[in-house]
Amino acid sequence: KTSVRFCRINEETLSVEDEFFPQIPHRQPWEKNHSYFDYQGIAHAVYTVSPHKIIRVEGNSCQHAYNTPYPGSWSGGAMRGGASPVLHNGEYYHFFHGAYDSVKGRRRYCTGVYTFRSEPPFDVLRFTPHPIDQADLERHHDNWCDVLFIGGSLYRDGMWITANGVHDRWAEIRFYDGELVESQLEKVK
Repeated sequence: KTSVRFCRINEETLSVEDEFFPQIPHRQPWEKNHSYFDYQGIAHAVYTVSPHKIIRVEGNSCQHAYNTPYPGSWSGGAMRGGASPVLHNGEYYHFFHGAYDSVKGRRRYCTGVYTFRSEPPFDVLRFTPHPIDQADLERHHDNWCDVLFIGGSLYRDGMWITANGVHDRWAEIRFYDGELVESQLEKVK
């Protein structure tokens, strides 16, 4: 089994103050894509993107808290976790990854984004129907798949700045114009 653990870090010393191993009811055997966010001082996480399942985590205790449908279509394959959601302009922005078999017969990872309500039940408000970025097929590497795996995001000075794993071999920081991201988001009908 693969599991997710997390810790509380002292902001001044950067030392670990406490660590947690949430016991998720009816867990999947492969747990690695939770995307944590804070709501009223309590850790929550996007457990699955589609359907949009939110778990509530208090220390080692965990419960499934909210479950709403993912209301849009997505052309980037299986939807999975990614960066921790960022509260921006009254909505949580969640950059996630998709995975599909490309024309070259290899698994290819891509990036999408959607927004969800900042209050329970945290339902999806807007979404990109297509990837905003994907693994570059022209960059040489020795991995069995082509990877662009988003691990973190923040918004600053009109830009979304993301941290990404590339081909499971190196990391890159990428920048996305905030207005361009907004133009690709479709409202839920």
